[in-house]
Amino acid sequence: SRKDGDLRIMEATATVLPNGDLVGYVQDVTERKRVEAELREREAQYRSVFEATSDGLFINDLQGHLVDFNPAAAHMHGYTVDEFRALQPAAFIHPDSLHVFGEYMEAINAGRTFSGRATDVRKDGGLMPIEVLGTAFTYRGQPHSLGVVRDVTAQVRALEMLEQRVEERTRELTTLLHLSRHLTSTLQLDSVLGQFLERIR
Repeated sequence: SRKDGDLRIMEATATVLPNGDLVGYVQDVTERKRVEAELREREAQYRSVFEATSDGLFINDLQGHLVDFNPAAAHMHGYTVDEFRALQPAAFIHPDSLHVFGEYMEAINAGRTFSGRATDVRKDGGLMPIEVLGTAFTYRGQPHSLGVVRDVTAQVRALEMLEQRVEERTRELTTLLHLSRHLTSTLQLDSVLGQFLERIR
């Protein structure tokens, strides 16, 4: 404790000299200990965010090897964390999308960010459309890539349903257009109503 009441952390070392004298060295390590504690706290916070994020987070080295991931990455692919730990990207990226992974790694190695879509394969063999965002990332003091992967299956299905409805509506409107043309070309109402009812059936 200093005169002003501020507590300090001291580190002492002692050495016995050949003549039997004791030499001691005392160093104030308060600031270093404070910085180390803040770093541990920050790392714990980052790890908490990493673990809690619902998107898949993937950390790859610059050769493309998977070195870490969050639980969501494993679960979205249908694996346990331990099962997923034994895999590398080629095991869960659809063969038709491996070129996208190559483009992703090429962008990261060139210092660019990456954004794209691809298809992954779940453990049960089901296909999963994904959206990928990637950036360079320092992990354990070395350059790596950080990929954020989002399952966009629901969006793709919604788009397919919308396209299907548009197609159905287009057919309906085309039929009505043909009927209206026919109506203008004929004056026999009974005949027109009969044809209209027949087309609707």
